[in-house]
Amino acid sequence: MVKNAGFALVQSRFVLSDYLSEENFHNKIRSLFSRVFTADKTGAIRPVIVVFPELTGLWIPVLTGLFKKRNPVEEINRISKVILARLKKTPLKALMSFITGQKFSFAFYESWEESYRIWITPFVEAARRYNTYVCPGSMFMPQRDWEVSKGAFTVSKRIYNTSLLISPKGKVIGVSRKVNITGDEKKLGIKEGSVEDLFPLHTEIGKIGTLVCLDGFYDSLVARLDNFGCELVIQPSANPKKWLQIPRRGIKITQEEEWLSFGIGGLVQERESIVYALNPMGVSAVFNHRDEGRSSAWVNLSLKRGRTDRHEIKIAGGRPDNSNIDYKKYRGLYGIAESCDGEEVVYGGF
Repeated sequence: MVKNAGFALVQSRFVLSDYLSEENFHNKIRSLFSRVFTADKTGAIRPVIVVFPELTGLWIPVLTGLFKKRNPVEEINRISKVILARLKKTPLKALMSFITGQKFSFAFYESWEESYRIWITPFVEAARRYNTYVCPGSMFMPQRDWEVSKGAFTVSKRIYNTSLLISPKGKVIGVSRKVNITGDEKKLGIKEGSVEDLFPLHTEIGKIGTLVCLDGFYDSLVARLDNFGCELVIQPSANPKKWLQIPRRGIKITQEEEWLSFGIGGLVQERESIVYALNPMGVSAVFNHRDEGRSSAWVNLSLKRGRTDRHEIKIAGGRPDNSNIDYKKYRGLYGIAESCDGEEVVYGGF
């Protein structure tokens, strides 16, 4: 990894107004990057990679049709009143059904090109402006390609939870599709990505691999990247469950303890190649859909022991709120967000 350089995990909080127009969305992303590169926060360490959470582009395909409305706020209010009862249980399904009248994945396919452009543009601009690698999180979209006689085209109508890596030149240099999808994603018509497509990318700051959310809990996928010589694993995530509550029956620990105990932080320990793991969490609140979580950074102690034998856990703003956990018991935990539902940035050096 590059010396005297670092990372920034953006624990972003998107709300409905951020998706009411293309301008609103772009302004939101620009403001987040401006916050990331505020000099008094980054200090002497310059972020050479900025990572966003899973599904930053989730609502763009759903609301793309509303961007062109004369009064999108009025249209949103009309829709929300009609389907309010259904939104409480399944907000995404209700919106997709009401707006498109089609199968849920249909809207993602039909609007993919415009939605992709709206989503990716501000991240590409920021990568160039700040001379940094950027993972924009992820978005539901089909597999795309480009050929001189066709231009941009879709390989199939299958929709994937897709993450990207953008170089400092503004070039998309890698694509990762989520392999292990959730039950809610299946209901929306999202398909599983292929394990064969998971491999690290060779960059100027080292070999970088991406495991989208749930994929980062699978030892086999972490081992695969490690065997390919991956040095940095990024895990864009979004968690719709209450972070500080016990998630389900039969489990005696909170969602936070489950993530910290059995997530990617522990899985990268004792690996041969992986040195760092970065896990940005989304805390968005759109309609009745809420995400919670604390972004965290991890170091493989077996490869960085000389530096981290007495390492201190860096907590943005101090001790995490509403938590009684002794974070020092988690091997390799390098940094963690203060809040589980507020927007903030977690920094660290390589």
